[in-house]
Amino acid sequence: MVTLENYGGSGNFRLLNLVLNRAGRLENTDRVPLGDRIRLVTLAVAPSGRILVTYLDRAPEAPYSDPPTIRKTAIFQVKKGKLVRVKEGGDGF
Repeated sequence: MVTLENYGGSGNFRLLNLVLNRAGRLENTDRVPLGDRIRLVTLAVAPSGRILVTYLDRAPEAPYSDPPTIRKTAIFQVKKGKLVRVKEGGDGF
């Protein structure tokens, strides 16, 4: 699950949250920041359990007031109840 957090400033931070079913109860076991003022494009889970997140971001030198236009992909895997980034930039699982 991806959530949006704002701490009172101008930033809007997207986080990837890992929510597991533990004995019939949902538990948020981990979360990983994706970026500030990004635009989520795709969130998908493969049969292997890998999680693909595609989003739009901006160049490092660009102001946050610019719209996000650079497509980025991050792939995560769950290991011992934690999200581990296994790949950045690719579109495959």
